[in-house]
Amino acid sequence: MTRIFTEEQEVKYLDTRLYGKNATPEQVKAIYRYDGFLPSEVRAILVRNGSFYGVLQENPREQFYLQDATIHIPQFSGTGRELRYRRMMERNKELRGDVEIKAFWPEDDYRNTENNYRNMAYDCSVGLFVPEAKHEGRRVFSGTDIRDIRTITLGSTNAFAKMPLLNRGTSEYLRSQIIDINGEKVLNLGYVYADQAGRLLEKILSEYHALAVNSGKPIELNLFMLGRVGGLGDGMRRHDLVFPTGILDETDLSENRLFLNPVHNILSEGKKNTGHNLNVQNVLDETVEQLVRAKEQGCVCIDMELSESTKAINLARIRYEGLKINFGVVGYVSDLPLQGDTLADELDSDKGEQEAAETIIEKIKERK
Repeated sequence: MTRIFTEEQEVKYLDTRLYGKNATPEQVKAIYRYDGFLPSEVRAILVRNGSFYGVLQENPREQFYLQDATIHIPQFSGTGRELRYRRMMERNKELRGDVEIKAFWPEDDYRNTENNYRNMAYDCSVGLFVPEAKHEGRRVFSGTDIRDIRTITLGSTNAFAKMPLLNRGTSEYLRSQIIDINGEKVLNLGYVYADQAGRLLEKILSEYHALAVNSGKPIELNLFMLGRVGGLGDGMRRHDLVFPTGILDETDLSENRLFLNPVHNILSEGKKNTGHNLNVQNVLDETVEQLVRAKEQGCVCIDMELSESTKAINLARIRYEGLKINFGVVGYVSDLPLQGDTLADELDSDKGEQEAAETIIEKIKERK
């Protein structure tokens, strides 16, 4: 098998994901991952051992901390994000050899990690809806909830920064804001990773179903998603927009079970760069043979989030009679793996992200 990443590209990719300006590979002797811990919980652990600092990452995702030549990573998104970090940490050790890696679980029991992944998604959902007074302390938006909101976008909150801000969320689990698009209140959730997306959407859709049943009236909900994708289509370039219409999971591809999950994408009509999306667990293990085969099966892009989101939405369509879901998804090309252009090199601007957000904004205006 021919790996997509060269060893040089792997090193560059890992440097931007695991280290920072004040925590270089030369300075760091160990990397610790805390599965199922929020950042505040990791900070509480570290403060007992003395001073620590935030790691200044080139492309920040979770907040990393540096203490005594050790990087500490709170990892609370779920098993998919955990797998990516585990693979990156393992490969980093294989390449560098002198870095210690460890993973910690709440009370040293991985069952607690799994429970925390579920509970954090539940707490966030409860905080969005605040169905009972006893949950008031979990409220995500001060003084309001989302029961009257009928449009939700998932993706970067920065992508919608030009829209009038009505309220900003306070949850450390997930960035969120309520914005105004053409007079409509819209909930904008930040990046969600792999099964985190599925867990959270499942709970949110269950809440909307309960609202529909309680009111005796059906609810029509508009869900939009944007994010980075690897481009597989001929002639694609970075920042191009892609509109997936089906999902092929890499596990099915590897076992020759070419089963497609449909994406009923209301943004794809009349667009170019439509086709299937290959769902992968991490990018370090991608091979040329794998991606060529996926392309032969109609895949035009690769990502790691859309599969879980699509499955949660399609299940809700089956389960909830009183809930109509309109789903639109647009990806913007961040790398072209079959052309030797990998995620080792960051995007030069937010052009693709802004164009993806504008596509969603125009659709919301059109549907209002």
